[in-house]
Formats: sequence, C-alpha cells, structure tokens
Amino acid sequence: MHLSEDDIKTKVVYEWLKSCNISLNEIYIENTIRLKLGHGEKVVNSRADILVKSNEGDNLLIVEVKNPNHKLNEGDEHQARSYARSLLGNIAPFTVLTNGKESRIFDSVTGERIEGNSISNDHVYVKAGLRVT
Repeated sequence: MHLSEDDIKTKVVYEWLKSCNISLNEIYIENTIRLKLGHGEKVVNSRADILVKSNEGDNLLIVEVKNPNHKLNEGDEHQARSYARSLLGNIAPFTVLTNGKESRIFDSVTGERIEGNSISNDHVYVKAGLRVT
C-alpha cells in the first residue's frame, strides 16, 4: 500500500494528536500563514500542514508533513520552524516534522531538536503554560 502525504496527515498525525487528548477544535489543517507587519496583517502564499492551538486560541505546535518516501533534511526543518515562528499572534513553541516513518520535534525559537519520546515537563515552555518565554 502506497501512502500519500495526505494519508500521513489523516491516518498518522491526526491519530497521534487524538491520542494526546487534543480535541478536533484545536486542530487546524492547511492553515494559511498570516504575518503581523507593523499595524497590519499580511497573508503569505504558504500553508502550515497542521496547526494545533490551545482552547484559549494560543498557537502550540506546527506539524509539517512530508511524503513517506521523502528523506527528511535540514531544509525541511528550516521550513517547519519558519512556519512556527511566523504565525500571527504568538509563536508556536514546538515544531514537529514527520514523513510518517521518522519524526523530529524542535523548540521553535532556539531551533534545538528535542530528543526522546516526549517533551519534558521541565522544558521552559511547559513550565510557562506552553507559552514562549
């Protein structure tokens, strides 16, 4: 069976988010990137594959999904983090990059890769209520 990028979004990422108790109303698919420039707002010709927001409407994480046959690379990491950093409102503190076979999690501000199976409760953003400090 050949999986597409859309299959990874719906069959892998969505199921993972659901297993993390993230509700449907907190998940935004193909979210248009809107930038705050001065007092104005600019829509750019890019879309974040998946944006997860808190119940309060704060950006929590961006998930950038690649085709399962795509080998994740540094350019993909940069693309995903740039989406998280460019969001209108607040920076999404975490960035997830996946092709369904391999996944990488990053601190969106520092760009540091977060290793292990989960984000530590000691991480500065977790301690700050999932807000960039």
